[in-house]
Amino acid sequence: MKKYHKEYRCGDEANYDNMSREEIKEMKFQEGIRSFVKTCIVLVAIWFFTGAHHFWPKYVIFWWGLALAIQAISVYGFSTPTRHKLEPSTPNDKEFI
Repeated sequence: MKKYHKEYRCGDEANYDNMSREEIKEMKFQEGIRSFVKTCIVLVAIWFFTGAHHFWPKYVIFWWGLALAIQAISVYGFSTPTRHKLEPSTPNDKEFI
C-alpha cells in the first residue's frame, strides 16, 4: 500500500516540494473545479432520473459555486488569470509591449 504525504490526495502524483505556493494554490483550485463539475453532474442526474419536481441541486450548486468563486479570488485576485507575464527578451523589445 502506497503511503501518501499529508498534502497528497489519492492518485495525486504532484511533487509539492518543487512547486511555489501560488502553483499549489492554483492546482488545488483546479482540482476543486473538477470535483465541483463531477458532483454537479451526478446531482443533476439523480434529480432528473428520480423525477423530482423541485430542482434541489441548485442549493449545492449555488453555495459550492460561491465558495469556489471566493477561492478563485484568493488564487487569482481580481485580474485575469495568466501563467506567464510578458517580459521583454531584449531591451529593444520594450517598445512593442
